[in-house]
Amino acid sequence: MRHAEVERRAPRIGATWLAWIAIVASALSAHAEPGVPGAGVPESWEAGLRASYQRLSGTIVTSQVSVGTFLGYYVHPNVEPFLGVSLDFQDADAGRGSSATAVNVSAGAGARASFELAERLRPYLAFSPGLLLRTTDISGFDAEDQLDFVLSAQVGLQVELVPRVALDVGVAYDRIFSDGGEDLLTVPLGVSFFF
Repeated sequence: MRHAEVERRAPRIGATWLAWIAIVASALSAHAEPGVPGAGVPESWEAGLRASYQRLSGTIVTSQVSVGTFLGYYVHPNVEPFLGVSLDFQDADAGRGSSATAVNVSAGAGARASFELAERLRPYLAFSPGLLLRTTDISGFDAEDQLDFVLSAQVGLQVELVPRVALDVGVAYDRIFSDGGEDLLTVPLGVSFFF
């Protein structure tokens, strides 16, 4: 019964957050100054927050929650080098009491190319190499640490809510160069601030 109630409430909670974002964006735009820094403005800084959730079902059920942040600088209206850090929480269940949890920390440097599609819409393509440190705790065994090389690519769209603030949605692909290699596809959602 409680599970059904949670499912019915989820859309309402999402709609409530979107409504609050719209209200705050409207209030900020009423006091916004023309010509302030933003996406595509040379010599502007961008700080962003990203989050994603993924659940894979199969022989092993795996859930992953990722949060990250980055700092970029527009050297050109269409080019933005950036530094980024992300934190991943993974939980895997193979059944029969066998489970594993992992905390991954990744850091990388890359660049993003973007262009103005419309007045408030800006598609982009980002690419960044980096390092991934994983700490895995398998039930019945000691925790294991592993350092891997990772390549990340992302295509997405920035939607300007008000000057200095943009909503960001995209699709990210990570190639992890571990034993056997791993591929990860996520749909991150985020917000960016320009200054």
